[in-house]
Amino acid sequence: MSKSTSNNTETSGNIFQRILKSRIVKHLFFIAIFLLLVLGAILFWLSMYTNHGQKLEMPDYVSTHLDDASDDAEDKSFEIIVNDSIHIVGEPGGMIRSQNPLAGAMVKENRKVYVTTTKYNADQIKLSSLPTLYGNDYERKAKEIGYQSINAVVKDRKYDSGEPDHILEVWYKGKQIVNRVGRKNDVVINKGDTLEFVISKNSG
Repeated sequence: MSKSTSNNTETSGNIFQRILKSRIVKHLFFIAIFLLLVLGAILFWLSMYTNHGQKLEMPDYVSTHLDDASDDAEDKSFEIIVNDSIHIVGEPGGMIRSQNPLAGAMVKENRKVYVTTTKYNADQIKLSSLPTLYGNDYERKAKEIGYQSINAVVKDRKYDSGEPDHILEVWYKGKQIVNRVGRKNDVVINKGDTLEFVISKNSG
């Protein structure tokens, strides 16, 4: 290799090193890094913005216990709110009976789901709120109290000089609450419970 060629190679190498060490190159390098970071942040934000507000299918929570439904709703970015509660004879408390929005509806995340649940404790009614029972026809009064979610059964039949199948006594939880003398109006009856009746017969 000639001396001039060697000198040219060294000169080119020195120029390249000076370019790498120059401030302009350093600034350009930092600008490129900055632009890459900004671009990455923009792409991440666009991804989050696109997913935010996306519509999800509403699950069916009817016949599900409130605790289980609340856990599932939280996992799916929903919020369960008890709007009302009702007593249903024979059904345990805390069961969801209806929901709004309905199952299958397409809704946004963080949507509130309003539900109606069953009560843990039965509704109650005072004996004073029931119609007059003593001396009246059993079938008719049994139907009337049935409208108030109270059951009726015949406990016994006793002879009476009046009309047959009329009410002589009423019992509740082993205690007499209605007879010919009067009735205990302060007695509280759970809806869904049963009153026992002693009714008249014209023989015996």
